Amino acid sequence: MLAYWLTRHGFCVTVVERAPTPRKTGGHAVDLVRPAMGISEKMGVLPRIQERAVGTSQ
Repeated sequence: MLAYWLTRHGFCVTVVERAPTPRKTGGHAVDLVRPAMGISEKMGVLPRIQERAVGTSQ
């Protein structure tokens, strides 16, 4: 999130992964609840997040 805001304010940002190799799991589910929903809305990315929502089942 910091990289997003720095870029929005004119900084050139490079994000570096600290893991020694790419992760094999393909990522992890993210559960957005307050305040993350409000922050995502302020960032203007909430519609894109909602488009990609997959839901979960147990």
